[in-house]
Amino acid sequence: FEQIVEIKPRSSCQVKVPTRSTIADVYDAREMLELHALSKSLNRPDPEKLAALWRIVEEMRTVEHEKDSATREKRAVELDRRFHAGVCRLADNQFVDQFYRQLALHVNMTLIHQKTYDKLRKQYCESHAEILRCLEKDPPAALEVLRKHFRDTKKVLLNNDRE
Repeated sequence: FEQIVEIKPRSSCQVKVPTRSTIADVYDAREMLELHALSKSLNRPDPEKLAALWRIVEEMRTVEHEKDSATREKRAVELDRRFHAGVCRLADNQFVDQFYRQLALHVNMTLIHQKTYDKLRKQYCESHAEILRCLEKDPPAALEVLRKHFRDTKKVLLNNDRE
């Protein structure tokens, strides 16, 4: 139904590997949703939701100390998903939350990020923290920081197969 599984009749089923076009489309849609959510909360960020996002960032900081690379990558992907879902929750809109979950289904986040984690890890934690710092101290700047976060991430993801 969600078109994330490829079914070969009388043969097999497998999760579709996202194309560059799918990745670009999904990240464009995620950016749109998260910019909307952030803009809805600029004047009144919910302190509890912000605190929850800061806790995720603190967990992100501990990921680098994980010795097993597979565990580190899996945990980093999960924390990234939780952070961005939390940004969407700032809108207090059930449909924004639902749209985000549907988008997440269309990209196998683990597959994409595990291939690029080493390239993304330099910006991984601090770019998320910068979004929150701006939201607290200079809310309009948070929108531009989020745009930059998506621009940088898309650049790495979409250029990964050329390197």
